[in-house]
Amino acid sequence: MLIDKEHNRTLKEISKFVFKFNSAKTEKEREKLKVNEKIISLETNLKLFDHLVEKMNSGIFKNKQYNKYDDFKKDQTKNIFKNLSLEAQCIQILEILNILATYKTNFDKLKTIDIITSRTSLNMNITKLDEFKIIEKSVTGLYEKIVTII
Repeated sequence: MLIDKEHNRTLKEISKFVFKFNSAKTEKEREKLKVNEKIISLETNLKLFDHLVEKMNSGIFKNKQYNKYDDFKKDQTKNIFKNLSLEAQCIQILEILNILATYKTNFDKLKTIDIITSRTSLNMNITKLDEFKIIEKSVTGLYEKIVTII
């Protein structure tokens, strides 16, 4: 996914903060952590939020299964996001980026902005099959990996 220089700089700072936040051993340590307000502000977070949400509705992301564009585009979701602390906004932005990149996220974290995500499972009996393979394709379609199960 391509991100412009301005958003890239903000994402780097957000990643640094969230890494420190997740590495903190106690709640007191987490409370002491603050974002770099020279780079991360409400305005930059809102621009980045909008940018990532619009990415969900463009290019290869538009046709992805379980696209959450409509949920993130709601005014209610954006208002909830606006009212979070800068630190909480940073965590949400990284979760949105995770959804865009891999659709893997910590489900509890997105509840903060009233988005529900889940994983799906397919119920099928493969015991009677002679052959069963899983084909993993890259988002761009350039790479493919075949995993033989049976």
